[in-house]
Amino acid sequence: MITSKRILSLLLFLAVAVIFAQGGLGCAPGAPEAGEDRETVGEAVVKMAFLQEDAPTLDPHSVAGTPVGFNVVASVFNKLVRFPPGTIDAANIEGDLAREWSVSENKLTWTFYLRQGVAWHGDFGEVTAHDVQFSLERILDPATGCDDRGLYTTIDRIEVEDDYTVHFHMNRPDPLLITHLAYRFAVIVPRAALEAYGEDFPLNLVGSGPFIFDAYLPHEKVVLVANPDYFRGPPQVDRLEYHFMPDTFSRFEAFLAGEMDMIQGEPTAARRQKLSRGLNGKGWKSITMPWDRQTPGGSSWIQSSLPLMNCGSARPLPMPWI
Repeated sequence: MITSKRILSLLLFLAVAVIFAQGGLGCAPGAPEAGEDRETVGEAVVKMAFLQEDAPTLDPHSVAGTPVGFNVVASVFNKLVRFPPGTIDAANIEGDLAREWSVSENKLTWTFYLRQGVAWHGDFGEVTAHDVQFSLERILDPATGCDDRGLYTTIDRIEVEDDYTVHFHMNRPDPLLITHLAYRFAVIVPRAALEAYGEDFPLNLVGSGPFIFDAYLPHEKVVLVANPDYFRGPPQVDRLEYHFMPDTFSRFEAFLAGEMDMIQGEPTAARRQKLSRGLNGKGWKSITMPWDRQTPGGSSWIQSSLPLMNCGSARPLPMPWI
């Protein structure tokens, strides 16, 4: 049975695909165009303002529906597999940390072969099959509090063959497993970092993705910086900032002043007029995201429409609720 939760998840990915089809996010002023020398135009920064007062947690396996949390996780971590960027095309799922995979004839064993040489941020070494085993077992542990835990309970046990080969032994055939492994919570985390930081890991996130966790300032913002060693190539954005700004007036004025590139909230008629007058012809868009647990029925965003650059050579700029 397709649950309402799964339908909502599909709607989220559809929203991302539609936004990418419309041209994606504009990036911060000063970002280099293709062929420009980044050193001559300064640091490229994208700033987004959210309705949230703060992030309850940044744990990648239990962000519990928080927009900032999902955005951070999508930027810092990778999964075994992923949907083609900007789509929810389950028929063409592609490798992320896994370069290829196979399933046994009886459909009870899935084998994943990892890319070699993918580095964790910082000094935590290389991504290995042991990290994959640790991550999925953590998702399956009820104590973790993963919202999507039930999607993975067909996994009976996980066996590591070597550093780059891992087997998922199933308690029954599950044709949706590969799709579920592309979902938002199925990120792979480094066992060594979890063991080193313990309960403080959400404040010291270590991933393998295009952006590195830099800072969390309670009730103010989360800051990520570009990973120059990302295995798909460094992103073209130098820094992402997710600002907590629950006051509507403050968000709108910050956007109007050019302090934010994207803000959550639908502009009133008066504010639409003010936007048109106040941005000196630079332009803006109003976008509706179809789901937000804090705002049933949808949540609206205003974003700059400056055609400055593609926000990442490796993947599109992560959007809210990926």
